Amino acid sequence: MKKNKKVNPYEKKAKRRIHITRKQWIALLSILGVIAILVGIIVMTNLSGGNDHDGHDHDGHSHGDEGTSSTADPHAGHNHGSTPSTGHSHGTTGSTTNTDAKVKYQQYTNSDGTYRLVFRDNGGKTVAEFNELHILKDRSIIPTVIDADKGVVELGWATGNGSNEYECVYYNEKTGQVSPLFVAPRGTDGVRIAYGSEDQTKVIVQDLFDKEAYYKEHALENADTDAKDIIVGGRLQADKKTVLISYVAEKSSENQHTVIKLYE
Repeated sequence: MKKNKKVNPYEKKAKRRIHITRKQWIALLSILGVIAILVGIIVMTNLSGGNDHDGHDHDGHSHGDEGTSSTADPHAGHNHGSTPSTGHSHGTTGSTTNTDAKVKYQQYTNSDGTYRLVFRDNGGKTVAEFNELHILKDRSIIPTVIDADKGVVELGWATGNGSNEYECVYYNEKTGQVSPLFVAPRGTDGVRIAYGSEDQTKVIVQDLFDKEAYYKEHALENADTDAKDIIVGGRLQADKKTVLISYVAEKSSENQHTVIKLYE
């Protein structure tokens, strides 16, 4: 009977050598290569993400060309835009009563200190533009709702030109119509408007948005053509159908008054 061989508990066991084949080496290197590529992609993505805004505007601000700056949503807040003709401009955008308005406006500052007023539809297309507007320093374009039901809004600003020191443009939020520019309009009900002729010897009443729809001139009797400003005042009356005009008449020490009818 064989005796069991004594085992020395302190004897070191021979280490088993691991043999890696060539195919295993190739597979291992391939896996490491793929991992390195993935790590590189992740790092590059994070680096580019720190400088890229993913095409989105900053909260309340938009930086870009005028053609797109206000159409992402012209009501998004303050807008910084630029055009080849005006250089850098700071504009305010808005619709005074209805964020779903069919037409919206934006005010730009030209490099020469004048202003530009641009109206665009909801698709971003320019529907009207008024350039080289003179607005008193530290003043701005003031919106006033003329008729909330009709959606008619007045945009007015002071020019510093005596009794005729203001200009206005009107737009209809619901229809998308934009009026011509009126110098010192004397009264409107949101449908028709009364204003002085260029030589101020007549008061013109016309459709607010379409001159072809209605236009009539009213001569001011004995208007003083030597006066610097003939028409010195005007106001829409409570009936909203007539406008009271004050003007300088010949051989008179007091201003004359006449009532102009918007509808006859």
